[in-house]
Amino acid sequence: MWFEGSTQCVECHFANIEESFHVMDLSSFTGMIRGADYNLDDGTGMSLFSDGMTSSMKMWGMSRIKKRLRDNRMPPNSPFLLSEDNRDGPDVWDAIEGEMTTAVELIGRWLGSGAPH
Repeated sequence: MWFEGSTQCVECHFANIEESFHVMDLSSFTGMIRGADYNLDDGTGMSLFSDGMTSSMKMWGMSRIKKRLRDNRMPPNSPFLLSEDNRDGPDVWDAIEGEMTTAVELIGRWLGSGAPH
């Protein structure tokens, strides 16, 4: 979705979090809520949302995952424009809302709806 040849999030952040980058599972809604550096032993991690609760999905604008997507230029090798016009990824069609949006905002809408398949 991001650009020709871009990698999917789950190619680096997958369910086997012991081997996943930043110990993060982006293959499931539960994994996304757990966030980065999740500890299997004590169940702690850095939530991708500001307060660690699923209610924070309503606060997409302040979420850590949105900040990472925008500031870290995820996925890797995303094109960089000096104008920063592409910080929210490409424009994409939201089939549910029936309108164009950005890739980053579409991810937020998807998470806000409980990340259905």
